[in-house]
Amino acid sequence: MYTVVLITAPDRENGKKIARHLLEKRLASCVNMTPTSSTYWWEGKIEEAEEVLLIVKTTSDKVNDLVKEVKDDTPVP
Repeated sequence: MYTVVLITAPDRENGKKIARHLLEKRLASCVNMTPTSSTYWWEGKIEEAEEVLLIVKTTSDKVNDLVKEVKDDTPVP
């Protein structure tokens, strides 16, 4: 079964690095990127930021490994 995983990155450069890394590890078959605006809670306040949304296409059996890989390599704002 196929699965779509949504990931945000702080900018296009980081988004491209994440996409390429997941593709090289064969954890994704395709990654689409699109600019997006995010509104979220951070340290007790509502914040807004411009980010990049990654739409990652993979298979269900690779989701856990993909999530672990992204958690290990994704920059925290």
